[in-house]
Amino acid sequence: MTEFYLSTPQYYLFFCFLVAFGISGILYFRNNKEKEFSKTLKLILATIRGLATAIVVLLLLQPFIKKIVNKSQKPILFLAQDVSASVKSELSKETLLEFQLELDAMAERLEKKYEVKKYSLGDQIRPGFDTSFIDESTNLSAIFKLVKEQYKDANKAGIIIASDGIYNMGNNPVYANQTGLKVHSILLGDTTNKKDLLIKRVFHNDIAYLNDKFNVLVDIAAKNIQLGASKLSIFRLEGKKKTLIEQKEIEITRSNFFMTTEFFIEANTVGNQKYSIELSALPKEQNKNNNQRSFNIEIIDAKQKVLLLAAAPHPDIFAIRSALEAQGNIEFNVQYLNDIELSKFNASPDLLILHQLPNENKAKLNRIVDPLRQKETPIWYIVGLDTDIATFNSAQDLVSIKDYIGEYNESFGITSSTFNLFKLDKEISNELPQYPPLIVPFGTINNKGGSVLFKQKIGAVDTDYPLLSFKDNKGQKTAVLLGTGIWKWRVFHYMQNGNHEAFDKLIQKLTLYLGSKEDKRKFRVRPTKNKFMTNEEVLFDAELFNANYERINDPEVSFTLTDNEGNDFDYIFSRRGDAYTLNLRKLSEGNYSFKASTTFNGENFEQMGTISVTDLNLENLELTADYNLMNLISSKSNGTMNQASELKALENLLMADESQKPMIYSDSRTAPLIDYRWLFALVFTLLGIEWFLRRFKGSY
Repeated sequence: MTEFYLSTPQYYLFFCFLVAFGISGILYFRNNKEKEFSKTLKLILATIRGLATAIVVLLLLQPFIKKIVNKSQKPILFLAQDVSASVKSELSKETLLEFQLELDAMAERLEKKYEVKKYSLGDQIRPGFDTSFIDESTNLSAIFKLVKEQYKDANKAGIIIASDGIYNMGNNPVYANQTGLKVHSILLGDTTNKKDLLIKRVFHNDIAYLNDKFNVLVDIAAKNIQLGASKLSIFRLEGKKKTLIEQKEIEITRSNFFMTTEFFIEANTVGNQKYSIELSALPKEQNKNNNQRSFNIEIIDAKQKVLLLAAAPHPDIFAIRSALEAQGNIEFNVQYLNDIELSKFNASPDLLILHQLPNENKAKLNRIVDPLRQKETPIWYIVGLDTDIATFNSAQDLVSIKDYIGEYNESFGITSSTFNLFKLDKEISNELPQYPPLIVPFGTINNKGGSVLFKQKIGAVDTDYPLLSFKDNKGQKTAVLLGTGIWKWRVFHYMQNGNHEAFDKLIQKLTLYLGSKEDKRKFRVRPTKNKFMTNEEVLFDAELFNANYERINDPEVSFTLTDNEGNDFDYIFSRRGDAYTLNLRKLSEGNYSFKASTTFNGENFEQMGTISVTDLNLENLELTADYNLMNLISSKSNGTMNQASELKALENLLMADESQKPMIYSDSRTAPLIDYRWLFALVFTLLGIEWFLRRFKGSY
């Protein structure tokens, strides 16, 4: 249906045509120059001129056309097929092929009534049916998320899921269905309870530090196994070499057995280390694929070295030590200035903390600190009773204390709202005004351009005097805490909360900020993460900077990936925006090294690194079909549960469902009449005909 509208009152249209044809009539019937024209010709010419003029005047009234088109949409039926490896492992090739053909045929017949949307469920949800059945994980809840997010307002009929009920990714599908649709289940797989001894889960940190010990927790389970014994072994894998680290005897004490055991492994080799945990098989065990799990741990020699030089013992030192050593990747060392033999001092820390220094022994301190300052070693000053204030003022450019007369205040801390160098835990920020006061020098205190984290509150007065502040002066980072007594903060926090976590995090974040160094490399290549699974795509990003550190991507960046066997695979980065990206797709299990290189302005840039790809073997952990889960999904949504041989019954049920009808909806489209270009062609045609007839009769 098409409707015509004007942006002005419709009676204007009458006057438009009246004026158009009136002017044309006057032109031809009242003009003496056209006496040679017959009345019939004048009438034709006046009509042609009037039509052309009327169209032009009509367009000036800004008319528009509204078209309403009625469309019919079939209800959408979602058909999701589990394409994971567990389905393929429990069904013969012939049975699986026959089922797939019947499922496709059913979907084709259902198209008469429904719009059938086919999806594959596995590592990811994707359109269509993937009949390879090689996905290494199953996310059954993905179909519910897709329907809810992408088909929110569509005419939806229901969901069919063909699966063995085994899921190992995503949310529990029983509770994930928030679509309000009926879910019909098609049961695949084998429900026979097999004799099985398996490694169910392995817990470990992703990173360990050289010469530390890290723990590995292993969950072991047995199903329908007779009493017996197995050996649990952990190996270090280096290429094809396999080194036994530790072995334990596991006693199976009941048919359905579960236990957790722990290994402690020494991190004695730097790099990406691969380990394998294996259970020896028991007699008549039917599934041996889940008796082995492998994992990778990055062992790094990257402990941050922190040296605290102190004028004298103080409880603050213990508080700082306790906070930093709780992090695990900090090597903390305390030395007292008077005890140091300069001839033997060769420390090269990543962060230097000066507690109540400089003091009267400033000459000795300078011989220690000056070489470190030349290396741009960050320095954290903690000012106390032993600090020589005059020397302190000249030693750093962050804070100055004027009018100091040897007296001290008790100052509380309040958080500055403008600080943005790192995030402060809300717990500390909220509780800080209640913490015990610090002992702070009395005088006029000036902040010389630093970022203030804590300000001083003296008595009931909030001041702008800095208490804890930071500054980065061309790569030389400095921090100043203008007071001692932070050990009281740690004790107070424990009394209020029963732990030291918030205080420890504050000291750790402060140390991490001071010890971190700016990345000044002009060519940077990094994987999106260092550890991938075999079911994940391996992605790399790269950046190249010119002399002004502006990001560019003019030159080509080449990439070489080397596997465990020494085989090289060459790639080229793709350009994205002003940077680079590379997708290696899915890789097989193993440790890989990479090298990326490019040339810019005659200079060669190169970066190397390693990544690891681990096979979690998720689809082999459980091979017994979980029909109970499929039944719960269907019954909770008032759907039906169907055997693979009952597709025809499900089809008949869906075709007979009278509640599912096409939805009729109207599509309204509005367009200005001036957008119809043929109207201009008509005007020019009419005027052209008029001109031709006039010229033919000898007029102009």
